[in-house]
Amino acid sequence: MEKQQKLKEKRMKKIINKEHFEGYLFGHDLLAKVSGEAAKTPGTPYIAGTINVATDDEGMNVVPVNFRYVTETTKAGKKNATFASLLNIIENGKTWQDVGPAATKLKIDTAVGINDFYNAEEELITYKINDGGFVHAVPMFTADRNSFELDMLITNTTVKEADEERGFPEVVVVKGYTFNFMNSILPIDLVVKNAGGKKYFEDLGATASEPILLKVWGHVTSSTVETQTTEESAFGEAAVKISTRNLREWEITGASTEPYAFGDDLVMTTAEVKDALTKREDMLVDVKQRHDEWAASKNAGTSAPAAGTPKAAPGKFKF
Repeated sequence: MEKQQKLKEKRMKKIINKEHFEGYLFGHDLLAKVSGEAAKTPGTPYIAGTINVATDDEGMNVVPVNFRYVTETTKAGKKNATFASLLNIIENGKTWQDVGPAATKLKIDTAVGINDFYNAEEELITYKINDGGFVHAVPMFTADRNSFELDMLITNTTVKEADEERGFPEVVVVKGYTFNFMNSILPIDLVVKNAGGKKYFEDLGATASEPILLKVWGHVTSSTVETQTTEESAFGEAAVKISTRNLREWEITGASTEPYAFGDDLVMTTAEVKDALTKREDMLVDVKQRHDEWAASKNAGTSAPAAGTPKAAPGKFKF
């Protein structure tokens, strides 16, 4: 049985999921730590945190890359080059925030990932991240400073209307799944702004019951959105409030001319996707349990959350 499972895993197409960023070290919150007694390997030196990379020469398009747990050595016991690069950034990195264009130049090869957590209202929050990867200091940049390329199992496309007051154009939101290097399924959504691209994805007709596996590529854009609200006053001047938030989009700028043969044993089958979704459900139950244990520890002496929390739905995927 185990041998059959391994053969099945080998048969599934190796999914493309890669990102490439080159830019200035805009800032970071990297910290060198040592794992505690509750960790699987207590006393392990590691680095965790986020590197913010400005992929343009004006320091405006800032892309964060998350490093959750980078150890000093690999599983094979060899020196981890990424750990050394991150440590060098901590000790010697020059940031755009401090020195502008004289900041340390970096090249990062990473992948689209997701972060799952439960908030204080017990709601599952899932959002895309640029997940770890390989980091190198470079003397100069190449032509490709901001790109992603991935295979996406598309299950839905919707039109998001323009918001003229906030300066948002109409986009087509492409929803579905990709996979990471461990073959864990990742629910994601990307956007399309190009007129021809919007028509192309709408005409695909991908649905949850008839998904389409397609290679897409594009770039990550970051912008600051400012919202102004006015509250009228019974007397005197009205109260004007301005709030800002960061908007980050994975924008598709191209796609392969022909989809993959979804359903083919040598590509990807329905059974493989359903199996991956089941594993994701189990993972989310573990995430919820850890959240409950953390909440209980913060509220010692109060009643803990009830056991047997139902599994979180991974999404509508029907055949």
